[in-house]
Amino acid sequence: MTTQIDTVDVGTKKVILNQKLTMYRNTIYDVSLDIKIAKMLEDEAQEKMATERMKPLLTAVEFIENELLEVDNEQTS
Repeated sequence: MTTQIDTVDVGTKKVILNQKLTMYRNTIYDVSLDIKIAKMLEDEAQEKMATERMKPLLTAVEFIENELLEVDNEQTS
């Protein structure tokens, strides 16, 4: 059984995953600045909110990195 994802070229998958990875890493940097600013301002509520926003971003980066590994394995198979 072929799914739509199976019809996407490996090179295209890598481009898309790398674009997403860049976007998430940029967002992580942005949120890390929010955390630093909140600390500087001694705003615990803002710091907590920014820290909570960071957790799913880190999870997403890990997921995308694993997807890239799978695509690399797909390419070498």
